[in-house]
Amino acid sequence: MTKMPMRGWLALTAVIGAAACSPQPLPTPDAEADAAAEASSRPDVAADRVTQPDASRPDVVSLPDSAPDAAPDAEADAAVEAGMDATVEAGADAGMDATVEAGADAAAADARPDAVADSGIGPGCGLTVDGTLAIPAAGMTTTVNTMLNAMGTGGMVSTATCVGTTGGAERIFRLTITARTGVVLNATTMTSGTDLTMALRTNCASTVGEIACNDDTVGLNPSLRAVLDPGEYFVVVDELGDAASATGGPVTVTLNTFSAAANGTCAMPETLTGMSLMGNTNGGAVPAATCNSFNDGPQLFYSYTIPANTRVTFTATPTGMPAWSPYVRVVENCMTAATCLATGSGSSGNPTTTVFDNRTAMARTVTVSVGSTDTANGGTFTLGAANTPLPMPAANSDCSTPASLTGMAVMGDTLAGGTPMTTCSSFNNGAQLFYSLTIPANSLATITATPTGMPAWAPFIRVFADCMSAATCLATRTGTAGMPNTLLYENRNPMAQTVLVSVGSTTATNGGAFSLTGTTAPLPPVPMNATCAAAESLTLPAAGVAGTTVGATERRSYFSCATLASGGQLVYYTATVPAGRTLSFRVNPGTMTFNPAIRAFIGCMPTTCADVMDNAGAGAAESMNYWNSTATDQTVVFAVGSQTDRNQGSFTVDAQLLPAAATNTTCAAARTLTDTMPLLNQLQTTATAASMATCLPGDTGQVLYYSVTVPAATRATVTARTFSDNADPTLRVRQDCATLACVASSSVGFFGEDEVLSWTNATAAPVTYIVELGSSEPAARGVFDLSLRFDGAAPAYTVIPLPSASCEDMSMGATNVTFPGTDDESSAVTALPMGFTFPYFGDAMNTVTHYSVTTNGFMQLWPSAAGLPSTSTVPSTLDFPAAGNPAGVLAIFWDDLIVAAPSVVRTKEVGTAPNRRFVIEWNNVTIFSRAMQEQLRFQIKLSETSGTIEYHYCSMTSTDMASTRHFGSSATVGLQNIPRTRGQSYMFDGTDTGMMGGMPRAVGGGTAASPGLIRFIPTGM
Repeated sequence: MTKMPMRGWLALTAVIGAAACSPQPLPTPDAEADAAAEASSRPDVAADRVTQPDASRPDVVSLPDSAPDAAPDAEADAAVEAGMDATVEAGADAGMDATVEAGADAAAADARPDAVADSGIGPGCGLTVDGTLAIPAAGMTTTVNTMLNAMGTGGMVSTATCVGTTGGAERIFRLTITARTGVVLNATTMTSGTDLTMALRTNCASTVGEIACNDDTVGLNPSLRAVLDPGEYFVVVDELGDAASATGGPVTVTLNTFSAAANGTCAMPETLTGMSLMGNTNGGAVPAATCNSFNDGPQLFYSYTIPANTRVTFTATPTGMPAWSPYVRVVENCMTAATCLATGSGSSGNPTTTVFDNRTAMARTVTVSVGSTDTANGGTFTLGAANTPLPMPAANSDCSTPASLTGMAVMGDTLAGGTPMTTCSSFNNGAQLFYSLTIPANSLATITATPTGMPAWAPFIRVFADCMSAATCLATRTGTAGMPNTLLYENRNPMAQTVLVSVGSTTATNGGAFSLTGTTAPLPPVPMNATCAAAESLTLPAAGVAGTTVGATERRSYFSCATLASGGQLVYYTATVPAGRTLSFRVNPGTMTFNPAIRAFIGCMPTTCADVMDNAGAGAAESMNYWNSTATDQTVVFAVGSQTDRNQGSFTVDAQLLPAAATNTTCAAARTLTDTMPLLNQLQTTATAASMATCLPGDTGQVLYYSVTVPAATRATVTARTFSDNADPTLRVRQDCATLACVASSSVGFFGEDEVLSWTNATAAPVTYIVELGSSEPAARGVFDLSLRFDGAAPAYTVIPLPSASCEDMSMGATNVTFPGTDDESSAVTALPMGFTFPYFGDAMNTVTHYSVTTNGFMQLWPSAAGLPSTSTVPSTLDFPAAGNPAGVLAIFWDDLIVAAPSVVRTKEVGTAPNRRFVIEWNNVTIFSRAMQEQLRFQIKLSETSGTIEYHYCSMTSTDMASTRHFGSSATVGLQNIPRTRGQSYMFDGTDTGMMGGMPRAVGGGTAASPGLIRFIPTGM
């Protein structure tokens, strides 16, 4: 049983009310009688329609004709043709091409022995209808109970357009409309496993002329809403799946009506002028446009003519109570309703504004609809339209007439640009201006667009070969609102290359003036080891081998390694690792900005990476311990680069084989671990036996043993830091070698992540424990650094989750934080507000005077302006404190986030001294690679004097109902001090780090739908 991806959404396949799609008018009594008379003269007709009289099926009605018509045959045949496929020049508004010619004469009808005569069902249906749905009185409901038979005779009706296979039993009901009416149809079943669909058609047998269909608005029960013109319709209730899998069961079909607005369908829009109009969405049908179909409240339709070179602003203002959220769509016409030209969504009770530019030299008429964000809300509103003249198009507003770009800055204004015709990054759909740039052979072009004027906007740069190939960009880069956007493009050809450059904005509603420069410079030489085939061979041990990625050209996909892809440029090294041995490979960056990453693979045509490491951060050494777990020697290729394009630099490489075996492979031979001396390069790869402890029975990797003495009334924390994405460490604590029960255990981290375990000696005397370092499975062994720290019995902060957030209004008086780009970026280190003091962790090493903010949902506090901010997307370990995690970090929602317009990060100081609060807000941010499905707003509040820290989760929503990312299922929450020696963990990838074994939780103290806040109160250090 297969369903289409848009399960549960209403799909409209024809726009109701259009002349080409309208059902045939009801025949006159005479015509219907004549049709019956004509049918009776043709033996096959009546037999095919109804084989036996059936009193339970009231749809077949024979009306005598007291006054026969002059031409009974012709009129009867016309009646026969009515309601069939005869006048189905349908699909005009539905975007269909099917056209069945009307007007077949009586002879043609008579020539078909199996023609359908009476019930109005199309000739391809082959079924009788099961009943009539009568239009109820106002405020009443029509209810019909029927039965879908399991293993029934199904599949006779064409599958509805909104689902996959519907081969189960179906039931068909006639619906006769005598005056324009709004209808709401529901089909419900209580039978487990019966999954219903419903379609509304003018021809029961065919999807041609299908007005609406729905699969599972609520659970397994479909619902339809439509505005119908006079005519005859068929409601088809079907079961998803095939006849063999049909479960059948009782079904209840209900019909309610509502007062239909004159402009309740796309085919009958009301003309909108400069004057505001009033409407009520409750009189409209469901969305005929499939763009943004998840905003599925009823709509009213309007037509509006936009003068040439004019920007129009549509404003829908909800009125009345309860408050609701308007949704505005702009489409070219009903035929193109699947593609919105512009959309706008407002907040409950507030106006929604949608902007669209007519950048052509002629007036343009568009269709505008006002609906609501979901079927459960809506109501009255006013709709207005205001025109603003646009600048006349610039000479270079067309791709075919680009302006020349040289070393001198040129000025432009996207508002005088043309409509985007390039399809690469088509979601950045602001108007463009075009330029040509000639890049010498083996040269680097630096193209910088600097937006000017207010309001601030984000420039988007495209580079492509020519107008014919504009669908495939050679390079693109998104800027940040109000900040210069710089794109680098290499011409590594032996000849000069002329490219086209366009500057636009990220959305059709922003843009403005800018300056543009394009300069070229010779490229640095390519390193000798810039390809895998030319990898530099290392003689072990190797120390201080100099290298650089500057000038390198090749990139690889991070995890597959087989794919040459975007990312940081690579250089290659090779070394031989004996069977069963571990090679330590270390990259020491030569600059504080270079963030190295290491990939390991076997041979130069790998199918995947053998190992990857990218945990240390910018300016920090990156290490990989590669374990050859095979029985033969391996020649391993190590690729050194970064995960970010153009994050290049010089470095040195150290490589050595680690000792062949560990000595502490039994409990009796446990090594002593202290809080003053970490144990480096612990060879868990050479452990020989699995744990005998009773905890973590599913973690079967071999273990090494350590002895730890914990002082009285002290909390101990052991961290196993990994240097391989193939390693998955576990930690167990036992009372002694003879006791198999565990004091504590942890197997929360995933492959490539550190494992952290804390426990407390609550006695009045020191206690010596046995710590086991294992792995989730034998193949997940690795080499680890093991460290121990002691904390006082009281943690640094008391953590109090609370159910309700209290978010500050940041719409006025806030300062926007600027970033170089939209992804994995950090702000500059900035001084805290004048006179604001904040006692972070309460010790001299944590005197806070500055801060920085990242796009990835965390900030850092600094003792001076000399801080080096992190832009990491994931923590190096699930616990705080951890040396691999950022210094002074406050992680409110640490995930791979995007801050692209209209998203913004902003700060504000509220209150009065000495009780001020410094607020940092991430507003309308989303999660990387999630196609803007999440809309997240959260705030950090720092309280001066008291030192209290609060994480408020204001609005965490997603249009993907199956996702939990917006609840924090991939987020880390916590904080740690500047020296990275003390910290407090709350959550790692949606897992409660404070509970043994981990438990899922939402980011705050409330429910997943309303997360609330987390309050960190200093414990008086």
